[in-house]
Amino acid sequence: GFSRQDQVNIVDRAVEGVDERWPDLLGGIPLINQPPYAGSLPPAGTTAVTYLVFDPDASATARTRQAAAFADAVPDGEGETGTTGAVPARLSTARLLRDSLPRLELVTGAVIMVVVTLFYRSMLAPLVVLLTLAISYLMSQAALGSFARAFDQDVPREVEPLLVALLLGVVTDYCLFFLSSMRRSLQAGAAPRDAAVRAIATTTPIVLVAGLTVAAGCASLAVATTDFLAAFGPALALTVVVAAAVSLTLVPALISILGRAAYLPSRVHPTTSRAGDAPSASALRRTPMARLLTNRLTASMAMIAVLVPLVYASAHVRELRAGYGAVSGLPDSDPVREGQRIVEEGFAAGIISPTVLLVEGERLTEYVPELVALQQTVGTQPGVAGTFGVGTADAVRELVDARTDAEAIRDPLGLAVAPEGGSARMLVVLEDDPYGGLGVQRLRDLRDVLPDLVRDVGLPDDTRVTLAGDTAVVTQLVARLRGDLLRVTVTVVLLNLLLLAVFLRSVLAPLLVVGASLLAVLASLGITTWVFQDMLGGDGITFYVPLASLVLLLSLGADYGIFAIGHAWGHTRTNTMRDALVIGSSETSSVIAIAGLLLGASFALLAVVPIDAFLQFAVAMSVGILIDTFIIRPVLLPSAVLTIGPVAMWPRRPGVG
Repeated sequence: GFSRQDQVNIVDRAVEGVDERWPDLLGGIPLINQPPYAGSLPPAGTTAVTYLVFDPDASATARTRQAAAFADAVPDGEGETGTTGAVPARLSTARLLRDSLPRLELVTGAVIMVVVTLFYRSMLAPLVVLLTLAISYLMSQAALGSFARAFDQDVPREVEPLLVALLLGVVTDYCLFFLSSMRRSLQAGAAPRDAAVRAIATTTPIVLVAGLTVAAGCASLAVATTDFLAAFGPALALTVVVAAAVSLTLVPALISILGRAAYLPSRVHPTTSRAGDAPSASALRRTPMARLLTNRLTASMAMIAVLVPLVYASAHVRELRAGYGAVSGLPDSDPVREGQRIVEEGFAAGIISPTVLLVEGERLTEYVPELVALQQTVGTQPGVAGTFGVGTADAVRELVDARTDAEAIRDPLGLAVAPEGGSARMLVVLEDDPYGGLGVQRLRDLRDVLPDLVRDVGLPDDTRVTLAGDTAVVTQLVARLRGDLLRVTVTVVLLNLLLLAVFLRSVLAPLLVVGASLLAVLASLGITTWVFQDMLGGDGITFYVPLASLVLLLSLGADYGIFAIGHAWGHTRTNTMRDALVIGSSETSSVIAIAGLLLGASFALLAVVPIDAFLQFAVAMSVGILIDTFIIRPVLLPSAVLTIGPVAMWPRRPGVG
């Protein structure tokens, strides 16, 4: 265990960079886990925490280095030591992201190459994808650098893995769209040159609108009032624009040059007698899609069967607790996370960043008993592990007596109450992670009851109470996130509806596409909430994960909707709606399935970044993409279109029926 005198001696050792002017509550003496400092904490006298406050101009690196030097002042053999907190956590996060990016790029690229090779049974098709990926990556990096210099706005480091996953995913999808369209034309009997022309003419508008839709959706993050989130939008949108531009120019050129060779060693044989013929609806009558779309009744039943579990999964979104696992989100082996574990074992999780409760009024020096009562009452509130303030003045005097320079220490009461009596303060230690969702919820509950507590202890009616500190900042951030969530959702939905309406020349169909995508997003976030809060017992979801996932999933869902519905719409000139859906599904089902798998894999591999926020991203994005790929596109959307009937195309009309 640590003795008080040993700890006092350690604190007295000077550390360069520590601001000696800081008004700490206990006069520079460490908190020891012994009542009354943080309540009843077993075992007493084994853990000490010292708060270091640095000059505001000191960099995060300098602060962390000096804090480590401070910890090293503890003599060897006297127990574990460590540093923790938001500042060293930011440095650890940056280091982990920097170290993980090359591994993420390598693993994702390898998975894409293997799947594309197996899908086309070709050695050249994956090289087309690889070359497009490489050029897109280099150009996007250059574009982001130019953007940062032009607007003096650096890309947040937390968004870099997302940029990699998004770029690799969308470029691969657009390559697959072109390659599959050309192969389909070759199978229809077209000559290589004609097949390339037909593939370019058919796929270019789809990729163009799809790229614009995703880019516009990402750019909608710029309307967020939270600077951190607003900075995500331009970087994501610029990445998609570059990816679409390279795909629209390089891939058509490559397939035109390679022709049939793009699919070697696999041979592409014509499957119809006339070049360019689309498969007939009669030849597809026995497919699963045809059986599903036999009539409106079966389509309606399929739609309901899909809607029920999706709506049920979406209901879990109401339980989502947003927070910011600055420290707890790091891997267990990280020194900063290890430092948090040490103090949690001797105190409570909230000890790494107590909340400051500021009481403001007049002549508060005359209300010391009431202030003590307030401190004690706050300490009994749910989720509060303990408090420090006026009520610990006598205990502070005991520690002051242990110092040789006791005269230099201010009156202990003066540490908690301003000499002029205009304000008083106390520290509130939460039981839960002060940056997590539970900590935010606890502080919000405490804030709601504080006015009643102040009145009950007998303080004057004009007394004001304010909460400050890291947990209060995260609480405010989460509150702003709720407003941003509504603002950004409305923006991205309207943008998607507008682009889809122009492309499909329909009003109702875009509503179906976007509505189905929105349901997939909610179901994905509900499943993510259940996994991390209920199944794994976490205390919340990182605050930027829900909003960024919503924007990306909505935009990518519209992307696939354009590809799937766009093909079906093209066949309505000569077929009934049912037959057009069957033919369109036969043309796009396999490529959408592979594209969805690869896109989902790109985001699922974010899990290689050993930070909780990216594991949450990996689950939310991959689950949402799989729902969209294997439930929304093949089942829910065509069933809804058939149930509604030809009016879904309004103001357009199918050529027959």
